[in-house]
Amino acid sequence: MHRSDFVIGLILLGFGMFVVSESSGMPRYANIGANPVTAPGLVPGILGGILAFLGLVMALRALIAMRADGRPATPPDQIEVFGVEAKADEPPPSYVPEPPATSRKRFLTMLTMSLVFAAVAVSRLPFWLATFLFVAITITLLELPRFSSARDAAVRIGFALVIAGGVAWSVPYVFENVFLVRLP
Repeated sequence: MHRSDFVIGLILLGFGMFVVSESSGMPRYANIGANPVTAPGLVPGILGGILAFLGLVMALRALIAMRADGRPATPPDQIEVFGVEAKADEPPPSYVPEPPATSRKRFLTMLTMSLVFAAVAVSRLPFWLATFLFVAITITLLELPRFSSARDAAVRIGFALVIAGGVAWSVPYVFENVFLVRLP
């Protein structure tokens, strides 16, 4: 476990440094008087830096854990993966179990909603309204199996509408006022 964390941490560190390097080479448009915050490489550079830092932290933690006592941490007595339980002292199954049908259904719901949002809603509705509808409908559809009564449904839909309202206001605000990017 620690060895794979170490290797993945190094991969993330390298990838993050690559992203920072590439984004720093992007044009800044300073010669035309553009605001430095609008440089196209700013956000990818920040995200690459965060990724590199977290990769370094992951690799260092794994290295410290490997050197501490030379053995991996004690696993729990019982582990559940995709609904299949396994005891810690039993060998792992020789196959990877299928994810439950609910996971597949949630994935397809998100994929469908994202495609509808990108292909239909954004091109025909104001961005804030498309975002509000996307978030509200998606949360409601994903919470639908958890509705236990009419009151519970009303509370969950109310929360979905509040969250959707916050996202529909904050996303355009941040993009237009912080990143200075006009939205459709």
